Amino acid sequence: MSALLTLFEMIQSGQFSDKKMLLMNLQNNDGDTVTLKNSEGTIVATLSYGSEGGDNQSLGRDPDFTGSFVKHSAITGNGGALFSPGYRNDGSTLSVVKNQIENFVMYPNPVSNGMLYMSSSSNLNKQVTIYAMNGQQVYSNSLQLEEKMNISNLTRGIYFVRIQEDGKISTRKLIVN
Repeated sequence: MSALLTLFEMIQSGQFSDKKMLLMNLQNNDGDTVTLKNSEGTIVATLSYGSEGGDNQSLGRDPDFTGSFVKHSAITGNGGALFSPGYRNDGSTLSVVKNQIENFVMYPNPVSNGMLYMSSSSNLNKQVTIYAMNGQQVYSNSLQLEEKMNISNLTRGIYFVRIQEDGKISTRKLIVN
């Protein structure tokens, strides 16, 4: 079984940059091994555990994202909860900055001719980064005003697009046919 850490988790853990991604591989036997690797395949961190992961609760870091792995019920400030999917250990929600750019539009979506357009209220220059579903960066470019993007080299599939304009960020799902 394999799982992918969310982009938010990668950023919060300090392990993400434009050239890195983290993969979490789970190997189930008598216990579990969690291995974090960057995009070059270099192991960043590994944790193996056995029965201490039992008690029908998850393991988490205390403090969040940086501390040692402990049983979830022992994490400071979580009120003894056994797990908290989609939430930080203290119960606050995990969130991703999604739509800060006013009246941002990206079209056509889905893309079938390899050309993608973007515009916004301010029509300032944009830094555009496209990520495959596995977190790998597949495109990065700085666009001038309403310049079109040639993404014909992307294979059919679903991608995530991160747009930065004047310090504001928007993210979108992109479908390439």
